[in-house]
Amino acid sequence: MVTLSRRATRVAKANLVFAGAVIAGLVAWDLIGTLPLVLGVAGHELSTVVVCLNGLRLLAGRSASRTPEVADRRATRGEVAVG
Repeated sequence: MVTLSRRATRVAKANLVFAGAVIAGLVAWDLIGTLPLVLGVAGHELSTVVVCLNGLRLLAGRSASRTPEVADRRATRGEVAVG
């Protein structure tokens, strides 16, 4: 659980930095030049999708039943690991 929480913290920080950079870029482009509304909305929504996909990476990690510690405990009890 500690490892997962540390990974989640790193992913959350990376997501905040990425989203902030995209928003700052879009705001700067709008203030300096002429940002079409369609590109502004598309850029914002695309950054939202990237942040969501980045967060989903946490679900792709190894499950607790496949860690070496759990496998060792199961082996000492005579259980058979499935998968």
